[in-house]
Amino acid sequence: MIYLAIKNEIINMKDRDQKILEEISKNSNLFDDYHKELRAIHQANTLRLKEMIEEIGFPNISKVGKEGYEAAFIIIQHSIDFPDFMKTFAKMIKQEASNGDAYMIHYAYLIDRIHVYQDLNQVFGTQFDFDASGEMSPINVEDLEKVNHNRLAIGLNSIYDQIEIMRNRAKKLHQLPPKNPIEKKKKYDMWRKEVGWI
Repeated sequence: MIYLAIKNEIINMKDRDQKILEEISKNSNLFDDYHKELRAIHQANTLRLKEMIEEIGFPNISKVGKEGYEAAFIIIQHSIDFPDFMKTFAKMIKQEASNGDAYMIHYAYLIDRIHVYQDLNQVFGTQFDFDASGEMSPINVEDLEKVNHNRLAIGLNSIYDQIEIMRNRAKKLHQLPPKNPIEKKKKYDMWRKEVGWI
C-alpha cells in the first residue's frame, strides 16, 4: 500500500532542502560552516519524518514508492543533529534492504556518515572532505583495499574511481578547502559534543 499523501510530502520536503542547499552553495562555501537556514530546514524535516515513521513505520519502497523512499533517505542523510535517529534509521535500512524494500548502498552511505561523526573508520569510504594537502579524499579510511572490497561487494564503484570523481567534482563546482581549518575543526567538535555524537 502506497501512502500517497506522505510520499508527496516527503518529496516536497526533500525538494525544499535541495533548493535551499543550491541557493546557499552559490553564495558561500559549504565546507566552512553549517549554515543557519540550512540547519533549520534539516531539523524541521527530521522532526516531521520522525512523526511519519511513528504513523506508518519505516518509509520503504512498498509504502512510499521508490521516489518517496529515496527522498526520505536524503532527509535522513541531513538529520545530523539527531544521532540516535540516524543510527536507528541505518538499522532499518539494512533490515529493509534484506527484503528488497530499501537499498544496501544507502546503508553504506549512512553508516559511514555515522562512523565519521563518531571518529570511527568508514566501512565503505563514501564520506569525503578536504585533506591536509587540500585534496578531496575519503575521511577516516585506514585500509583502502578493504574499503574497496566492501564497496564492490554491494555494487559501488571502486574507491580509486570515486576519489577521482570527487576531486573532479570539487574542481568543477569550485569547492575550496576551509579558509581556517583549525577554526572549522573547533566548531565541528563543539557541534558534535552539543548534539551527542561524541
